[in-house]
Amino acid sequence: MKYLIILILLLFMPLNVQAKGYDMKLPVEGNSIANDAMQFDIMKNLYKELSFKYPACYNYSISNTQVVRFPYDAKMKNGKYIKGFWNELWTIDVCNQKIQVPISYSINKGSATYKIEKDFFTK
Repeated sequence: MKYLIILILLLFMPLNVQAKGYDMKLPVEGNSIANDAMQFDIMKNLYKELSFKYPACYNYSISNTQVVRFPYDAKMKNGKYIKGFWNELWTIDVCNQKIQVPISYSINKGSATYKIEKDFFTK
């Protein structure tokens, strides 16, 4: 019975599982001011898109992040931004090439969102 359950589980696992070299270390390299949860979410989305754009590549890592426009129209409370906008540039190493990805952030009433520049996905 135990082997039957294992066999069933193996059959229903995703077929596209590959041993990719995703560097999921947090916080990311550089000076991103996004929190760890947002960094992780961005990283997952970027790696997913990169795996479609570069299907033969198996190594991905964030080598740098930099704030290119510091928070503006910003308000802080208890040392954290509760309102504001800023922009960062993330550098990702993909198969011996560096790809720079612009990301825009917005915080309003403590709720933060981000937007990965559309051009990144269409190139």
